[in-house]
Amino acid sequence: DNGSKPKFARSFWPEFLGTGAMEQIAKNDLRDALAFLPRIPAKHGKGQSKYLAENGYQELVERIDSEEESDAAANLARLADRTNVTESDREDARRKALQKRLRSETQIKHRRFLLSVGTMCVELQLADENPFEILSVTNDDKKRMAASEEKRARTVWDDRIYTLFSSPVFQGKIDEPGEPLFWLPLLARLMGLREEEAAQLSPDDFGSDRGIHFIDVKCTDANHVKTEESQRRIPVHPQLIELGLLELVEMRRRQGQSRLFPHMTRGKTKGKFSENFSKTFTYYRQTNGCYWPGLDFHAFRLMGHEARDEGARSYDQGLGLQVLYERICDVEIDISMIVSPFASAPSETQKRAEQHGLRVV
Repeated sequence: DNGSKPKFARSFWPEFLGTGAMEQIAKNDLRDALAFLPRIPAKHGKGQSKYLAENGYQELVERIDSEEESDAAANLARLADRTNVTESDREDARRKALQKRLRSETQIKHRRFLLSVGTMCVELQLADENPFEILSVTNDDKKRMAASEEKRARTVWDDRIYTLFSSPVFQGKIDEPGEPLFWLPLLARLMGLREEEAAQLSPDDFGSDRGIHFIDVKCTDANHVKTEESQRRIPVHPQLIELGLLELVEMRRRQGQSRLFPHMTRGKTKGKFSENFSKTFTYYRQTNGCYWPGLDFHAFRLMGHEARDEGARSYDQGLGLQVLYERICDVEIDISMIVSPFASAPSETQKRAEQHGLRVV
């Protein structure tokens, strides 16, 4: 009755599920697709070219997310010239930068279409069971989705981030000091790195200038960044140094590794590290009591994003590393419960003690 639903189904679902036999569909892949569905722009495939999913829906959503970030930063920058700015003003500035995503009614139609495909296959005895049963929508689901119609599915990591930090990876239960599940969330939260930017880091991307350690986020033949403007030099956050990030860099140099996280694999669809890591991160949160819908990897970068976006604007203004370092130090979290992968990584207490000729016991 409507060509738009099958057209969407043919392009959207295989991006997450692949094009193999129905029996090979993994439930976690289906859950990832289901969680991603509300993030698709309402204008996808219509009007302006920026809403076309020519390179896939994940790439489309990344572009729209990035545009929202830039618009939010611009709105907040305009507030900086005003006096008596309230938190309500800032929330309003961020809200005005948001772009409409798929309505719950539209999401339900897309879910039901794929569900009907599975039902047809079962009725024709082409499949023993319908792998798309998870897409069914109950009345309670409808009410819940309708109630959150005006709310964005993604939120920001609040104090729940400390529940994540209490999970095994952050408590020393890792097989290798360069565990991506440990470092990538911290790189995103403290330095604003995108998932792919953090995953593709090389020891050669690290340097120092007048005593300030930095990371070069750059585009090479093997690397992906959002745009040429996304290439930038970012001071390393002191809390990452405290946790041993520079020790990891030196370890990889001694090993002759070209990547900071050499065991990460690229996804088959887009050839990006973030494809596989996103699934790993989702599964880790689901199995360790720290999964909440909307609190995905990107939400690390939203927390405290005002300071980060203003910092990003400063890159274009040619400000020095010292100024950027001072700004990035404004982003801070409590890492006292995190166990460093490197036993020798000095704590802030140890460093202060050494400055005064004391020894921590």
